[in-house]
Amino acid sequence: MKGLEELVPLLRRKNSVRVNNRIYCSIVSKAFLVRRHPNLDERFVRDLFPNEAVVVDVFDKRKAVMYKLRITGIPANHCPGSIMSVPKLCIPDGTFKLRA
Repeated sequence: MKGLEELVPLLRRKNSVRVNNRIYCSIVSKAFLVRRHPNLDERFVRDLFPNEAVVVDVFDKRKAVMYKLRITGIPANHCPGSIMSVPKLCIPDGTFKLRA
């Protein structure tokens, strides 16, 4: 959990302007984070359930483009609440076609 002391003020500042700066983790990890860092607003931490996908809007500053990222939590099974994140880029319709 090293480094979260600097992350909490950054999340507060960025979320005052944008709404998509979040920490995605398991319910168990969320409980640890919120308890360990009482100044971390619970709204900044989102639950990522095992084997369920969450779609996140991501803004690319260099290209000035918004795209969607699908994140799926896979159980890591090395300790309670551990998950691995599997990202998948969702390309907007019409810009990419899959060829068989």
